[in-house]
Amino acid sequence: MAESEDLRGIAITHQNNGKKAPEIVVLLAKQVHRISIHRWICR
Repeated sequence: MAESEDLRGIAITHQNNGKKAPEIVVLLAKQVHRISIHRWICR
């Protein structure tokens, strides 16, 4: 679970810096699906 929380934190940081979900997916080497990123951002 710690790894997914780390990825969530990284994704949210990128989003706060202006990146869009598809860009974040590429930055995370497709370890996380775009839908997951959208869910994390909406929380």
